Amino acid sequence: MTLTARLLASADDITLFLFAGSGLLRFFPALRGRPRIVRLAYAWLLGAGAVPAILFALSHFFHVPLSPAPILIVVVLLSACAVIPGRGRTLPPEKRLQTRSTRVAVIVGVLLGSCVTAGLFAESVSEGIRDWDGQMSWTAAARWIRADRSVDTPVLREDRWFVSHPQYPVLLPVMQVAAQEAFGATDDGRVIRPLYAAFFPAFLLVLSRMRIV
Repeated sequence: MTLTARLLASADDITLFLFAGSGLLRFFPALRGRPRIVRLAYAWLLGAGAVPAILFALSHFFHVPLSPAPILIVVVLLSACAVIPGRGRTLPPEKRLQTRSTRVAVIVGVLLGSCVTAGLFAESVSEGIRDWDGQMSWTAAARWIRADRSVDTPVLREDRWFVSHPQYPVLLPVMQVAAQEAFGATDDGRVIRPLYAAFFPAFLLVLSRMRIV
């Protein structure tokens, strides 16, 4: 795949979970009052957690195949939650008095975080999966699950197969499979790795808004 194709595919994958998480923000009035960029971080975390969790439950308990149709239905339903009238009142953005030194520290933190984030995404779309856990655990599990379109793939359940770290939860592999199946993507790791890289800026933004007592 060309660099442009990988960038577009990665952006589609990330947007998939952002839409789902944005719908779930309807049920968290306190989060809806945060700055827009922080809301995006929470939307990503909510979407990246809820979509694979629901798909896991559907596959494990109801034997729903992990194919494009069920995946897109789950994403659309979660996204549609955004139009549900909220019961709670959206809290106004919190105003904090900042000294000059605090503003300088914030600017330096933003610049450093942006540089590291840009480096992570640049490396993720240009280099394949080379880390141990990525090759032996997450991506391997995702391939088995995608091949059987089920979280109960025999490779993970039967003793005759050797699996590195079989106790690892499969939510991240299911997230990977959901993105691949939704858009018919290949197993090119350079398309998948930005999904994992997106957690860094999301956690960074969440931590930056936490009140330190």
